[in-house]
Amino acid sequence: MDGLSRRGGRGSLRAALLTLVLASGLLVGGPSVASAATPPGGEVSPAPITTQDLRSGAAPSGLTVNSRFAPPEGARAARRPFVGTLRLDGAPMTMLTDAPGGVTDPVLGKDTTYFPDVSLSFFTYRDQLVPTTQGVVRNGILPGTHSFWDVVVQPGRVWADPGGHGWNRASFPFALVNSLENETHTGIAVFLYRGSTVSPVRFQVVQQTSPWYVPEFFSAWGVSGAEYEPGGISGLGARKLAHARERAHLLPVRPLSERPDDVPAPEESPDTYVSAVVDDGVLYRSECRTAAGPFPYCDGMRHGMWSVTKSAMMNVAMLRLAEKYGAGLLREPIARYVPGARRPDWRDVTFLDMANMSSGHGESGDEGSPDYNRWYEALPERPKTAQAFAEDPRTGEPGTQFHYRDETAYLLGVALQAYLERREGPRASIWTMLEREVYRPIGIFHAPTNSTVERDGSRGHPLLAFGYYATLDDLAKIAMLYQNHGARKGRQILHRGLVDGLLPTTTPPPADRSPSSEYYLNWWFTTSGEWWLPSMEGYGGNTVTLLPRDQATIAIGNEDSGGCVGCGG
Repeated sequence: MDGLSRRGGRGSLRAALLTLVLASGLLVGGPSVASAATPPGGEVSPAPITTQDLRSGAAPSGLTVNSRFAPPEGARAARRPFVGTLRLDGAPMTMLTDAPGGVTDPVLGKDTTYFPDVSLSFFTYRDQLVPTTQGVVRNGILPGTHSFWDVVVQPGRVWADPGGHGWNRASFPFALVNSLENETHTGIAVFLYRGSTVSPVRFQVVQQTSPWYVPEFFSAWGVSGAEYEPGGISGLGARKLAHARERAHLLPVRPLSERPDDVPAPEESPDTYVSAVVDDGVLYRSECRTAAGPFPYCDGMRHGMWSVTKSAMMNVAMLRLAEKYGAGLLREPIARYVPGARRPDWRDVTFLDMANMSSGHGESGDEGSPDYNRWYEALPERPKTAQAFAEDPRTGEPGTQFHYRDETAYLLGVALQAYLERREGPRASIWTMLEREVYRPIGIFHAPTNSTVERDGSRGHPLLAFGYYATLDDLAKIAMLYQNHGARKGRQILHRGLVDGLLPTTTPPPADRSPSSEYYLNWWFTTSGEWWLPSMEGYGGNTVTLLPRDQATIAIGNEDSGGCVGCGG
């Protein structure tokens, strides 16, 4: 990837960006590519999933079209709500891959072919099945567990089972993830419930973003035994009101084909599985294409964004701090706040140097090296931070050379957390600041993100170099915040001056703002005609591009860059 980090996604940008021309003052895009990369699907069954299939726990022979996991048109309302905890036993997955050697297993001593044994709590609001957490449910990353996978769960649906006998049917979308990484393996699950009884849970995995330690692309299916523990959810009324408020804040969604004539279409690469454009507060999107047909929960689907996190979380956090305490933050040395930087070769490195990937330490393209892997696999914050400093020898003067490194971005996140604590006290956290002061005011109520794994079970430090699992709605709202100069409803949230330096322009960037004209404050910049267009970019073809006229495009894909073969063994 041109010598840049595989998480930067730089090699895919040219294919994912719009082909832009200016004609009569209107911005138009090139034609959209119809095909998209999907994991292998094999022979996908169109047959219904019957009541008997679910009650018996019969193992499917392959994938089933996704629509069979969702309520059919005209489905009757569920006979009773679901309120309680669904305890999954875990189960082996049948996996389909084109890789000659099959799916890599084990990885880091854990089984990549096993669906995790997790407990998931839900309640119903009208016909919606709502999880009590939309964060990362840790399993595989914890000691003593069998599966490699953690889980992220999103709201689903409930309806009356057509087989009668008092049964209700529930389904929900999920993603298999791992807290060290940032790919998502998107799936859908369905089960029956009646009284305090549930059927086994049938699931399938049908799409993914680009992988790393498990480098193969795969689809999967299986059945897990399950138990239901009714009740036990506190503050149920408040939870329902909160969910209703969250639904009310979702952007209007329209098919991409219905966008106005003067709204560009995102030009997809062959690896793009969903794309969208944001215009005048409306999200126009394609279907979420998968190995088993369109995904029925496309708007709730969470995508592992890899290095889009550097812009959508890291830069957001830094510009929020700059709004609160001044843009002078960028010129401060991180050694004032981070003990590990208080040595001669780090004392002159500023927050700006870190955000421009010009710390004067390390080289680009070290992913998969032994030093990188030791940092990547370190779980708690202290050893992870120590390893990042240990592997970064001085290579030049800060602010003079561009070297794209995940470790640099991670250390910037550590420095931002330390700066916040110095300003607001030891209990202050980047998590809380982002959630309360930025995301909630713009209508983002859940932002599942990987973090360091602490021995005491505490929340840990957000990785910020990668790790954000975003919906299209999330990404659209973050793009809109920037297009609105960092303000929302008259309130300045991000530092306006710094935001304005990240907006589309016909003026070339100042030569002295960054060693690379293509990278500034954790954003990428690319020329298209006379325009300099800013974009958030992530490994595998994930891009969010700001356009003139306050528009933005989103493309999410799974470019096969080979992964990290042999890592985590």
